[in-house]
Amino acid sequence: MIVSWLSMWTHPWAHFRETVRTKPKSGFLSLATLYAVATLFSLANFYSWGLYSSFSSFFALLLAGSPIIGAALLYVDSWILQWTGLLFQGKAPIWHIRAALAWSKIPCISSLFMWFTLLATNNSDTAFIQAFPGPSGLFITLISLILALWSLILLAQGIREVQAFSFSRSMANVFISEILSLLLILIIGYIIRYVFISF
Repeated sequence: MIVSWLSMWTHPWAHFRETVRTKPKSGFLSLATLYAVATLFSLANFYSWGLYSSFSSFFALLLAGSPIIGAALLYVDSWILQWTGLLFQGKAPIWHIRAALAWSKIPCISSLFMWFTLLATNNSDTAFIQAFPGPSGLFITLISLILALWSLILLAQGIREVQAFSFSRSMANVFISEILSLLLILIIGYIIRYVFISF
């Protein structure tokens, strides 16, 4: 598993060519869980959940829901990728697309190191208030955006490999699917925030 994680940084194209096609289910649950934690941290900061809920409540949600939330996000996103891929005559099986998507999240998962550093050096509740505590929060947001961009590039390469697309077609496939996925995540974020505020 560790070797696979390292190969995504050093030889990502070879990793997709070998691991995604030969062991498409390898490491899925671990990747899904960590991706959910990273996503929830970002959403908590973006929606300033620290103003409405304590870190202990948020941490309880992480422990209970991350595997389910992560798997659900990747399943839905892979379905969207497959559905939009049909527009470009894509015929890859869903589990190959799901594997490419899961492994492309390695850069996003790496942002957890920064979040844990912020939590260790600041008040846990204020860490999840947007633009607080100043430069540290803004720095993490900026780095997270860069990592998200790298994740998109990896995903485009993964889709190119499993769908046998040209790079331009794979980028178009990813672009369309990401717009739909972003809208879905924002809607879910508003719903979760409403639930937290209500209770």
